[in-house]
Amino acid sequence: MRTRGTVRILENPDHRKKDAELQSLQKQMEDCLSASDFERGLEIALGAIDRFPERPTLTHSWAIDFCLPLGRKRKAMKVLEQGFDRGAWWSPKILRSNLSELKDHQDFPRILKMGEDRFRKAEQIAEAKLIVRTPKEPSDGTRHPLLLVLHGAHSNNFDCEPHWLSILDSKRLFLASLQSSQVVMGDHYVWDDREIALREIENAYSMLTERYRIDTSKVVLGGISAGAETALFAVFLNRAPAKGFISVIPSVGAFIKEFVKNNSLPSIGTDLKGCIVAGEKDPRYGNVKIVYEFLSRKGVPIRLHSYSELGHSIPNDFDQVLVKSTEFILEE
Repeated sequence: MRTRGTVRILENPDHRKKDAELQSLQKQMEDCLSASDFERGLEIALGAIDRFPERPTLTHSWAIDFCLPLGRKRKAMKVLEQGFDRGAWWSPKILRSNLSELKDHQDFPRILKMGEDRFRKAEQIAEAKLIVRTPKEPSDGTRHPLLLVLHGAHSNNFDCEPHWLSILDSKRLFLASLQSSQVVMGDHYVWDDREIALREIENAYSMLTERYRIDTSKVVLGGISAGAETALFAVFLNRAPAKGFISVIPSVGAFIKEFVKNNSLPSIGTDLKGCIVAGEKDPRYGNVKIVYEFLSRKGVPIRLHSYSELGHSIPNDFDQVLVKSTEFILEE
């Protein structure tokens, strides 16, 4: 097994047209689930299986997610087996928790064994990966701000990074997207072991500031969902010195347990600022408000961008909110 905490850098990779197409499809999936339009969602998901053969775990997961609420367990099991045949896999933990409705199927123990085998092999070669986007028009000798972002749970760099790319069109900065080494299924990763996650953030920060002309007084940590909470821990535990944070639809239960309930924060810089983007129909919104009010009481200048009709998804105007949030934190 690779040493956990090591990070591999990939600089300015091509952003494929299919990646943007897949992101659009993901939004359609979310809309169908939100509207309980399971028939339509299943139709789209089944079409995506052949359209994106390079992402079998994602597309087969979509199809299963729509089969189950329709009561089509046999179809879900068939899709699951087809996924394994095409290179997809789910860890035993995911199979038992997310697909518990299939546990009584006679072939489920065999599926569990395949999941266990592929999970162990994936763990052996897992490593954190860092996509680095350099400023489009860097000035000679000038140091630029850094926005370091983390994906959500059960996600990855290529699904997360597109949400942040627009900042490069309006701001001269480095954008770095960190992918966890903690794999749980196919090309899906989590931040569950916080110490491993923080170590990888520390190492990514060190590599970035050593290799690139980064203004270390203007570092912003961002994240989506569980990645947003992990970024908050990195900021407030000073594992990656930052001027601010941008938390997008954050999951903050652990942050509340560790800091809010104890009514304490580690010492922080006097110029630390933050922005939170959240939907009021997100089940986590109550916790988001608790964290927002707590940080405000502790003297952290913070803005909350809330959307009355949004659930646990990224708002359509996030590009504009991202620019405003970056300017607020960096005082531009």
